[in-house]
Amino acid sequence: MKRLTGLFVVIAVLLLSGASAFAGLAPILYGVATPVIEKMKQDETLSIGMIPETMFYSINPETGAAFEIGPIGFSQCSSLDFEPETNKLFAVCRRLEDIVEEKTNGPAGVVVLVNIDMSTGQGTEIGSLNMIGDKTGRVTDISFRSDGTLFAHVARVQGGSELEADTLTRLSPVNTNYLGVINTQTGQLTLLGQTGLGDEFSAIGFSREDNLYHSTDDGEMGMLHMLHQTTGNATLLRTLIYPAQFSGRNIITSMDMETPRGDLLGVLYSEDSAKEELEAADTRGEVVEGFFLIAINPASGGIEVIGETQDQIAAIAFLNRERMLQVPTLSEYGLIITFVMFLGAAIVFLRRRQIKSGI
Repeated sequence: MKRLTGLFVVIAVLLLSGASAFAGLAPILYGVATPVIEKMKQDETLSIGMIPETMFYSINPETGAAFEIGPIGFSQCSSLDFEPETNKLFAVCRRLEDIVEEKTNGPAGVVVLVNIDMSTGQGTEIGSLNMIGDKTGRVTDISFRSDGTLFAHVARVQGGSELEADTLTRLSPVNTNYLGVINTQTGQLTLLGQTGLGDEFSAIGFSREDNLYHSTDDGEMGMLHMLHQTTGNATLLRTLIYPAQFSGRNIITSMDMETPRGDLLGVLYSEDSAKEELEAADTRGEVVEGFFLIAINPASGGIEVIGETQDQIAAIAFLNRERMLQVPTLSEYGLIITFVMFLGAAIVFLRRRQIKSGI
């Protein structure tokens, strides 16, 4: 019996370890990326199958490595975030059929709010943001405040410029940018006010204290701002300090804060804007290009490179693990150990019955 008692103590400890293992898991990070559109032949007719669907990925926040989950069913998804209370995942995208129609001299397609199934990546349209492609603006990033309000950064553009799929470079300059809110039930976008900035790409992300951070790069200097959540006005906090090898053109396409640790993570797209200038290339050393997962220190503006990530990643979002932990749940191992404990208890009970009955 002493051996059985010791065994139960060990199992109990393992059970507690299994039940709490969920709390010790690394944060879950997700992202979206749209493959580059392949060039068409002169006699080729554009079809929906030729429009690249945005792909949904899980991302290792410690290395930046991305793992494909599945296609969303929409294209040009530019932003992503989880609703705090429900952990529903939202993205801003464009319909495949609208892009086909637009590229065949039809009317520009609308921008829509989409709900994403985390297990498959499949997107379900919620509603239109009342934006017509790049004709009236482009949502560069979204972020939920802790009360469930969904904020959006909108880049307002001049005329009908289009986005080059292979370089993330806009053909005409941005006029001015806005901060807005999106109704998660209808998709309706309401503009709050101008940020006072005219950058091409901007990322936004809420801190644990519900401060709305905003990062931008004007081609020469990266900056971190705080956005006023009523007027949209940007207040400069500090300049961003890129690692030496990122001396080309840098764009932070998306940001999100991992709540338990408070790390402000982002996706950095860097291109060697001076690679054609041989004279400059002789003195500046090696310049890296590509998409990288980074950590931003809001206090100093310092940027740490975590690792290279999936090409064309446009947005990232952390799953709210704190919300998940509010629901008591056992891990896989915890359930197995629980079963073993009940089985052991049943054996002991039957054995005692046998002893008492003299069998």
